[in-house]
Amino acid sequence: MDKLVYASDLDQTLIFSRRFLDAHPSEGDFVCVERRNDTDLSYMDREVQTNLKRLAEDSRVVFIPVTTRDLMRYNRVELWQGAALEYAIVSNGGFILHNGNPIPEWSEIVTAGIDHTMRKEITRYFETKFKTRSTEVEFVDSIFLLCKIDDVFEFDAAVAELDEMYYDWQFERQGHKCLAIPANVTKGSALKWLCENKLNPQCVVTSGDGVLDLQMLRYGDYAFIPDTSPLRPENVQVAVGGARSALKTMDFIEKKLEEILP
Repeated sequence: MDKLVYASDLDQTLIFSRRFLDAHPSEGDFVCVERRNDTDLSYMDREVQTNLKRLAEDSRVVFIPVTTRDLMRYNRVELWQGAALEYAIVSNGGFILHNGNPIPEWSEIVTAGIDHTMRKEITRYFETKFKTRSTEVEFVDSIFLLCKIDDVFEFDAAVAELDEMYYDWQFERQGHKCLAIPANVTKGSALKWLCENKLNPQCVVTSGDGVLDLQMLRYGDYAFIPDTSPLRPENVQVAVGGARSALKTMDFIEKKLEEILP
C-alpha cells in the first residue's frame, strides 16, 4: 500500500491536561478536545489541530491514535470537530478499532494471551498491599488492572517484587495511577499487527512520550519523542516545542511524503 502511517500517543504527546500546560507554559493557542460533564479536561494546540486534520485527511496518510485510555475515555476525545478516524489503538493495545469497532481477530489474540489466574493473584496483591491507600482495583476493558494510590513510593518499592513474581505482566505508574498490564498487550504489538495484516504501509512514523510507548517507537521507521518527556531512547528524535512539539513531527511527515509519495 502506498501509504504513510502516522501512529501517535495522545496524552502528553498530542493532547494535554491543564495541569501539564501550567507546568510547561507554551505560547500556543489551546482548544479543548475532551470534556466530561461540561468540564474541560484536555487541550490541543490549535495549529497542531489544524495540521493534524490536514494530514489525517490526506489520502496518502493513515493517522492512528494510540493510547492507554480505555474505550470510554478514548471516546471522550474529539481531536477536531467531526473527526472520524478509520483506525485507533486503545487500552494500551488491547483493542484495535476499525471505524469505532474492535477488530475481532486482534481481540482474540489478546484474550488468548491473558492469564486470568495470574490476574486474580495480582488483584489480590494490589488490594492487600495498597488497600488503605487505594481505590478499588479496576479491571479495565477486561484487559489490564488499574488502581490509584496516594503513596506512590510504596508502589515503586513493590515493582521489583511484582516483576519477579508476575513476569508475564508489566507494571507501570503514571502519576498516582498504577497499572498492571499483560506483557502481550502493548501499543507496539498492536501497531505491528495492524500494519502487517491490514495496511502494509510504505513508511511508519511514531510518536510518544512514556515507557508504554517505547515498543511502538522502536517499531517506527522514524520515531519522535517530545522534549518534555524525561526519556531519551536510542534512535528516537527529540521534537522540541513542548505541547507544540507535534508540529515538528508533522513537518517531518510532510517532507517525507513529498520524498516517497509525491
